[in-house]
Amino acid sequence: MHKYNFFLFEIMVLLILDHKSYFGVLQHGHSH
Repeated sequence: MHKYNFFLFEIMVLLILDHKSYFGVLQHGHSH
């Protein structure tokens, strides 16, 4: 059960990091 919680936590962290980098890319390439 503890490993499962850690797994969910890791996914959440990855999603948050992905989200931040995704928005960073959007802001970077927003020079149309």
